[in-house]
Amino acid sequence: MKHKIVVTALTALATIGITFVSCSKDNEGYEERDARLSISVNTAEMPKTKALIEETTLPEGSKIGVSLKNLDGGDYDDGQYNNIEWTASGTGGSQTWISTSDILLSATKGKAYAYYPYNSSVTSMDAVPVTTSSQVDYMYAKPTAGICYGENTAQLTMNHALAAVRLSIRKGNYTGECNVTSISVKSNAVATDATLNAETGKLSNISGKNTAISLPQNFAAGNTARNVDVIVVPSGESSKITFTLTIDNKEYDCEEAPITLQKGNIYCYTLTINDSSLSVSGVAIDNWNYTNTGDMFIDLGWRVSVKGETSGIAFSNTVSDGTLIMKAVPVEYGRRIAKVSTAGDAEIKQSVDKVTGVLTIEVVNLKSNVTLTFNGFDSWQDITEDGIYYVAENGSIVFSASTSCIGIVLVANGHKFMIEKNEDKNKSYTAAGTDKISSSYFYWGEYDTDQSDIPNYTNAHSSSGWGYIPDEDGNYGGDPKIPGDLSTWVGNYALADWEGKANSEVLKKVTSGGGSNTSNATIGQVLNTFLASSDAKGYEEWYIPSCGQLALMYRNMNKINTALADIGGQMLASDIYWASSEDSSKKGWYVNFNGGVMGSYDKNNGYRVRFIRDL
Repeated sequence: MKHKIVVTALTALATIGITFVSCSKDNEGYEERDARLSISVNTAEMPKTKALIEETTLPEGSKIGVSLKNLDGGDYDDGQYNNIEWTASGTGGSQTWISTSDILLSATKGKAYAYYPYNSSVTSMDAVPVTTSSQVDYMYAKPTAGICYGENTAQLTMNHALAAVRLSIRKGNYTGECNVTSISVKSNAVATDATLNAETGKLSNISGKNTAISLPQNFAAGNTARNVDVIVVPSGESSKITFTLTIDNKEYDCEEAPITLQKGNIYCYTLTINDSSLSVSGVAIDNWNYTNTGDMFIDLGWRVSVKGETSGIAFSNTVSDGTLIMKAVPVEYGRRIAKVSTAGDAEIKQSVDKVTGVLTIEVVNLKSNVTLTFNGFDSWQDITEDGIYYVAENGSIVFSASTSCIGIVLVANGHKFMIEKNEDKNKSYTAAGTDKISSSYFYWGEYDTDQSDIPNYTNAHSSSGWGYIPDEDGNYGGDPKIPGDLSTWVGNYALADWEGKANSEVLKKVTSGGGSNTSNATIGQVLNTFLASSDAKGYEEWYIPSCGQLALMYRNMNKINTALADIGGQMLASDIYWASSEDSSKKGWYVNFNGGVMGSYDKNNGYRVRFIRDL
């Protein structure tokens, strides 16, 4: 006998933090210090989430695989530190980790990768086999760069590689014994096997779509909801999901509306078993209730109405003593919900968690009906907090890295701009360098010609014709020192130039090196070629950074490079980059990203260039 079920879904996410720390041992000329890598679990408070492993530490006895590579992806110091087994001992803050072999650290900086659970057959971190037959919560860690004996602590966050379906089952007015003996999930949105790239989190070789994932059960459903979790491989397709439950030796069937599952999400469905059918009474877990569209009404004596752009948002409402606490959660990880517009007579407080993107609204002291109008998700104009953000393929802001991202955004000291994902790896750079000696190094252009529409600056800062900019830790590469405080970057000198966009409009017309200087393309030529290519991702506003903008990039170089690596982009080189600022008819300004020297040099010299755009 088959019965139809209508169900409601929500998603949530979880991460686990792991810290890598090195201690010391003399080995092959290393300094007399502990140069072995050890790991410990980060017990700092994490966002509350729904996942099959829901703690901030992995269970005792858990085994993970760890690899250490050079920043360019090669073997670390030519060592084979690939898939080293580590085992957790203890739990919580007292948890320690034991490895089967040491990972020795040197002055060379590297990247650490990890995945869970450990598999001795893994030979490469980009090819970890996963299967739902084991119902294991596979995880991977985003790489952390800069590990060495001098910088020997790295924070890794374990991310869920698969998706899960959680069925919350309870007995309604059903009069039978209500013994549940089997549950299965089947859909083209769901697969059984895949290969995990633990370096990026990407799934490939997905197989077993529309194959039932069946779990034997042996429990009697009661008035209290019983949760059953089914781990699945998200196929990336949008498709209906069929659930089949065997209750008292009878099959109960339902077909849920089409959905595209995302890794790291758990999709929760509440099922009530009645005499005539299975029915939905709302999502029982933490009172979550997911809505795609439409209005929501909450009765507090006065009515609170929820309207607006609610697609992709899950809601949790708690009502007590005339007070409403509403939590709005982004279904898609990495987004942040914008604050709502309000109407009505009440005290309304709003706060947004910068990490999870959850918007919390408190409504108290109602004296009339209240309307909360949702405005969707934060746009770039709403982002003011210093930090690194990511740009999705559609140009929207996201708060988590993905190889599909088209660039990153630096927000620092009141300035905000997007940095292109790649540099001379772009085909447009290669095209600009055709028949030239380099597709990486370019002239500023038109040596011995003053560009009258670009101001001339003879000093870098104050009375200094050149100097060293501090890195993000405040360290200087030498003297003279230029203050790192941007409030001093004002006046008639190069560091006060923030007009990269206006400068670049002039440089687009500078397409020769000047005189006999023909060996390299100019930075204006590269920009023109870039803008005319698919490398520009459809945006026309890219430009060459000015001295102020380029110096700000150097001051945040490590954060920028970590973010670029996370999205599979090309990191800023420890090399010299041209700014669009001009010194004189013969010289243009530059910043050396290897030590922080800022100065001016002949325009017919070949340096690098990296494009940015305003948001």
